[in-house]
This record gives sequence, structure tokens and C-alpha cells, in this order.
Amino acid sequence: MTNFQFLVKESNKSLTEISHETGISYSTLGNYNQGTRTPKKENAKILADYFGVSIPYLLGLDDNPNLVDPGAPKEVLKNDAINYSYSKDKSSVIIELKDSSNAEQVTIMQEMLSKGYSLKAVDTTYSDAPDYNPSSVIINMYFETRA
Repeated sequence: MTNFQFLVKESNKSLTEISHETGISYSTLGNYNQGTRTPKKENAKILADYFGVSIPYLLGLDDNPNLVDPGAPKEVLKNDAINYSYSKDKSSVIIELKDSSNAEQVTIMQEMLSKGYSLKAVDTTYSDAPDYNPSSVIINMYFETRA
């Protein structure tokens, strides 16, 4: 069950009611509910506000439905090696991967693309610190919501 499906079920409202209350068409909500489409920026904001959750939670990118500091960039640590940083308007995300394998990088890219984001850039950072481990690199992936 997607987070959107869970929120609809917990609201005890029909898609028709949600459509009337949000101004989002019934057919669009139906596509979100079936998992055939993901909300784009404007609808994601409307629905997150409607259900009282964060946009990353609504889109399935975060397990926590509440923002720690609403209006501030959201940072979610899935584990020590992966850091997700969302822009203030939630239209872009930077994912920092520390010492990740190629398989982990591909998995993250596939997950973000399936959530409606487009990959805009990737860069690699190497440390110049004296205790630098040459096998230690940071990969930054820049994603934006699809227009």
C-alpha cells in the first residue's frame, strides 16, 4: 500500500470528496490511488497540506509523515551512507552517497525516477584532508520534479 493509499483510507473519505475539497480531478486522484501516476509538484503540495503530512512522506520518500521544521529544507537520513536533502519547495532533492557501490547508486536512481524525479546532475567529491582514504568518495545526485 502506498502512503497516498494509506492516507485516503485513514481519512475515511472517498476520492470524490477529496477531489471536491482539493480541486484535483477524480481521475487524477484515481491514478495516484492505483499507483499509475505520482503527484507532480503542485498536486503534491495540495495533497500534503490536505492530509497534514510532508511531501516526501506523501511521495513515499520518507517514513515520517511530519516535518520536523515545516518550511525548512527536509533532511532524512536513511542510514549513515545516504543523506537526502530537499529544497524548501520540495521540487528538488540532493542525495549524498558516501562510499556507495554502483548497485546502491543505481537503486537510488531507479527509486527517485519511479517517484517522479528527473536526474539533473551527478558529481563526485574527493577529500583533500591529510587522513583521506582514497577509496572514500562522496557521490552527489541532483534530482528535480518532472515538469
